[in-house]
Formats: sequence, structure tokens, C-alpha cells
Amino acid sequence: MEKKHNIINTVRLIKKRQKMFFGEVTNIYYLYYHLSGYLAARAAVGISDDKDELYHTEFNTWVYRKYEAMLEHDSFWAETIDLVCKDPKEKAELFFNLFEEFFELKNVD
Repeated sequence: MEKKHNIINTVRLIKKRQKMFFGEVTNIYYLYYHLSGYLAARAAVGISDDKDELYHTEFNTWVYRKYEAMLEHDSFWAETIDLVCKDPKEKAELFFNLFEEFFELKNVD
């Protein structure tokens, strides 16, 4: 059976094939822009599902709240990760871990 395309399957594919998408090191901002473009393209053609909406409406705030004690101002998830983590490889891993944790907490797979 073919997997339904959504943000979860897309992020998991990117995680498995990071070098294919980003080269040697996954730039956290490029990942952010890639996912934003993915969601914008889906919305432009009228495709969206609950997982896409949940990511779009709640993930930024959830990541920020998780680290707000370490931050001086409100920020989007890529900036938050960039501020709390210095190593580029660790930034990507932190994103993928946070992404999975977020959807696990929401009981979505």
C-alpha cells in the first residue's frame, strides 16, 4: 500500500536521506525553508491533512516553549534550535528528535 504524503512521511524521508536533500551537512534553515515550501505547495493545490495543519499551527510554539528559558525573544523553530545548539549535525538531530517527540505527544503517527 502506498504511503500517504504528509509532513510526517516527508520529514522521515528527509531524515533518512539528508545528504540527498542538503549535501554533507543539513542546514537547519534550509530544512525549515524546504518544509515551509512543501506545505505552501500542498496548500496552493488544495492538499492538506491534519498532520500538516498540526505541524503548521503548533510545532513552532511547542519548540519555543520547550526552550524559552534559554532564549531572549520569541523565535521560530529553526532559530530556536540554532540558538540552543551549536554543532550543525546536532541541530539536525535535535530537530528530528523534537519533531518525533511532538507528534508522539499529540498521539499522531
